[in-house]
Amino acid sequence: MNVRQDEALNSLGTAPDELTEIADQKSLNLESKILELEASNHRLRVDNLSLRAKYDALKSKRSFERRAIFIFGMAIWLMFVFAAISKIFKIANLAY
Repeated sequence: MNVRQDEALNSLGTAPDELTEIADQKSLNLESKILELEASNHRLRVDNLSLRAKYDALKSKRSFERRAIFIFGMAIWLMFVFAAISKIFKIANLAY
């Protein structure tokens, strides 16, 4: 079986040594491409984690700001309500 493959390869005009050299080069190119893709994958994962951390921090900050604004708004509203109630009591006391 190997003899037939060698004969077929020889009939193409290339020597078996050249074919193994080409195969080795393709293998090295493939390995280098795999390493390059793995490095790129790792870099993208690191970037993704970094962006996710920034997003979570921003989301937390916005949540805190919303709570602070809500509490501040409620405090102003309560002060307004207490002021209105105290004026009503003052007016009610003046009426007597």
